[in-house]
Amino acid sequence: MKRIVALVVLMFGGYAFAQETTVINVKSSAAQDALVSMAKDSAEAQKAKDDLLAKARKALEDKNKPLIDQMKVKAKPSQDKIDAYTKIWQTKIETDTKDIRVVVEKNNKEAEENYKKQVAPLDPKILSPQTLKTLEDIVKKEQSLPADATFDSQKQVWVVPSKAATSPEAKK
Repeated sequence: MKRIVALVVLMFGGYAFAQETTVINVKSSAAQDALVSMAKDSAEAQKAKDDLLAKARKALEDKNKPLIDQMKVKAKPSQDKIDAYTKIWQTKIETDTKDIRVVVEKNNKEAEENYKKQVAPLDPKILSPQTLKTLEDIVKKEQSLPADATFDSQKQVWVVPSKAATSPEAKK
């Protein structure tokens, strides 16, 4: 179910961002300045968090690969016997690889804890959708922006659909 929701979000979310837009100038105000600043901090924090997650995953993969390969080598003779004879050999595999699996599980836990420590300072900087929407609504109202104006939080600019993209000729 989660994959379907993610796919739908990607399909429709991607479509919304695929539209041609035009950047509009907005006067500086407390809400506008806060929105731009917070969106910039949020985008930078999210990128840093994503980078740290990728590094943590790669480091864990590199750390566990030799152990997993060892486990496969140790398990192969027993696995062949299981295939040839019965499921009784499954217990032998589990016994033969128990120590290695404990190390892999420990590595997984360490990697997760290290990642959480690294991203903890970034989490407060990442805006919730509700905060972003509230600030957008305030700026839209105080700046009398068009109803179709949206704030691009990644670029920290306001945009509206381009005239060419909304003209009757473009829709044909």
